[in-house]
Amino acid sequence: MTLLKSFSDVTFAYPYLLFFPLLYLLVFLRRKRRALCPSYPDGEELANIPLSMRQLLRIPIVYGLVLAGIALLTVAAARPQRVQATIDNRERRNLMLALDISRSMTTIDFRSGFRLTPRIEAVKSVVAQFVDARRGDRIGLVVFGSNAYLQSPLTPDTNLVHQLVRTLQVGVAGDGTAIGDGLGVALKAIRDLKKGSRAIILLTDGVNNSGKVDPIKAAEVARDIGVKIHTIGIGGVASGTGLGLPGFPFGGGQRSHFDEATLRLIAETTGGVYFHAHDIEGLQDVYNEINQLESSEKEEPDFQQHEELFVFPLALGALCLCLVCLLERSVFRILPG
Repeated sequence: MTLLKSFSDVTFAYPYLLFFPLLYLLVFLRRKRRALCPSYPDGEELANIPLSMRQLLRIPIVYGLVLAGIALLTVAAARPQRVQATIDNRERRNLMLALDISRSMTTIDFRSGFRLTPRIEAVKSVVAQFVDARRGDRIGLVVFGSNAYLQSPLTPDTNLVHQLVRTLQVGVAGDGTAIGDGLGVALKAIRDLKKGSRAIILLTDGVNNSGKVDPIKAAEVARDIGVKIHTIGIGGVASGTGLGLPGFPFGGGQRSHFDEATLRLIAETTGGVYFHAHDIEGLQDVYNEINQLESSEKEEPDFQQHEELFVFPLALGALCLCLVCLLERSVFRILPG
């Protein structure tokens, strides 16, 4: 019973090849029927000659090995395989990242230890780490400035999203801040997904001053289709103050404010959470907290694992045919009369 059970889950990639031995057998029998005429004029005398043990064994052994070899090679060609559905019970998230890459993101006011760094560099570093920790999740990426663009649809390929985040360039989407358009593009990319937790993580350092979509209207649409929006407003508390002295590469001399009231309302409307971060450590804490908020149990097989089983019949079939060649040239060799 155990042996039968071990073969019960074996399938063939090319099952139609299994009919080849039957075709070969039909051709063999047809040729055998044509060869029934006597090769010598006096068949009675030849029939009285006793057959040796080697002659008696030649046909069943040689033909048996040939048929076994053909059958085994046919099974190998049909690619037997054992298919196993691997279930991954880890939490599954479906997250769209909407990142502001307007010109104000170049402001150098994000503190990391004893130095300051541009906002965009801090965001790229923290978001890339967040993406790396989401192995097995589906993540998408939207960027916006004056316009909004889908950089990546939802995908389990976190390496791709990581690379896209690392190569973001400020200003390529324009100098304005179209928060509503960014949310609209993200919603379009995530709305059709039925299973798993769906959420958008919006990060900006500015006020909605571009685009055609009102951020609050976009939030209401998200609420209606069951998508949460977590919002993050970034900006250093010392932005545009005394750090912008001549000769020092700090600050930008221009203070940038984000619309905290709008970000709060977007999050509250959709059941999400609003966060504020003004340094790298704070931004890391924000994404760590979002990691705890957004999770869903995976409801489908992660992938199907194919275990190829053709190697054994291929090797055994080749061995049978090699034995035939060896026996016909040694033990069962036919000498000319």
